[in-house]
Amino acid sequence: FPSHDSQEEFLLLKSHFEEELLARPYQKLEWALDIKEQIENKTKEIIEEELEKIFENEKISIQGPAGSAKTLLLTIFAKKQAKLNDSQQVLITCFNELLEKQLAKEVADFKNIQVLNYHNLCRFMIKKTSKKRDLENLENAMRGDSDRTSVFYDEHLPRLMNKSLVELEKNGSSFKFDSLFVDEAQDFKEDWANVLLKILKPGSKILVVSDPLQNFNSKSSETLLTKKITYKLSK
Repeated sequence: FPSHDSQEEFLLLKSHFEEELLARPYQKLEWALDIKEQIENKTKEIIEEELEKIFENEKISIQGPAGSAKTLLLTIFAKKQAKLNDSQQVLITCFNELLEKQLAKEVADFKNIQVLNYHNLCRFMIKKTSKKRDLENLENAMRGDSDRTSVFYDEHLPRLMNKSLVELEKNGSSFKFDSLFVDEAQDFKEDWANVLLKILKPGSKILVVSDPLQNFNSKSSETLLTKKITYKLSK
């Protein structure tokens, strides 16, 4: 994006500015600055219109390389979703903890947005159930043992997460989110995506951001977004 029509509109305005500047090379600086402001305002307006068109969709996939503002768009849309209703529970998840901290800082003013990387999300859900003791025991056992750490994250934690979700459902105390925003989706395994779907309410908005150049787990996005509209960004 932006759409073809929006691009044409912007180019027409830019062309008009250039023609006027050539026709009146000695015009006062104020006039040039005024036209510049008009272009900036129109550009902002076009961008806002395009963002609104994207936001109207229920299932959205945004793809682009590093530096293409994917994460910025994700936070813009998450904030927009949170503003719709204060009682809505919005989840932002990602793969690594550094990005988790960055995202949490970006949305710190929104009490109804939860930011957790996938493994911390698992911990968050497990601690709501009787499985929290098993979690504590496994975490204690893996400390200082790199082999156990790998097994813990790849096998034990996801297994405990699934058991916890079953327990929550049985007890009728299932905690579910109203919308989901996933950054670094290319790093998510397919079974992680299935877990995410289990903690969402029916009809939830889902936005998935990924880098196709690092598409390690391509099925994760497909699992989350069976019917989606895809937007591709460039640097």
